Amino acid sequence: MRYTSSHIAQLAGKGIEFLSAHKKGIVYLECDGMYDLEITLSVAPSKKVEDFLIDGNFYRSDLSIELVIIYNPDKEKDLHWMNWSLNEILAHEACHYHQYLEGRLPRNGKKELPAQKYFLQKHEIEAQIAGWQRVSEITGDTIEKSAEIWFGRNTQFHGLEKNEWEKITQKIFSLRGSFVH
Repeated sequence: MRYTSSHIAQLAGKGIEFLSAHKKGIVYLECDGMYDLEITLSVAPSKKVEDFLIDGNFYRSDLSIELVIIYNPDKEKDLHWMNWSLNEILAHEACHYHQYLEGRLPRNGKKELPAQKYFLQKHEIEAQIAGWQRVSEITGDTIEKSAEIWFGRNTQFHGLEKNEWEKITQKIFSLRGSFVH
């Protein structure tokens, strides 16, 4: 069964509820009728981040998605941007899950790719588009605007300069029709 926008919204909402009530911890996120994938959210404070960082990974070995939020405890939690980011990353990682089920997710290579190559892999283009599409649905922005905001908020985390992510975004949008399943 595919994770839909309503499933993603439900999961993100549960993540925001947990963030609102807890300073740190781990929670299992579930949504009605979807029990084939284990989704965990870990939350931890750190004064080493400016406001917050969110990352996620899909693990094929145990059919799970792990989400991590690290936030600065000296700043008020920006639940708007955290919700935006949770929706994006959940849609992105759920896309990888669907790719896996359909036999389209390649095995991870042994070496790390530079960001410019990483984001231009077929499966990553499709997942990026899925994440940006999800946030464009909730914000009313274009998918291109969602991509611009995403890269703007995540540039340092991914080690990219503005001119690099602009080139990557242009390439992703020029290729998206040929890769999206």
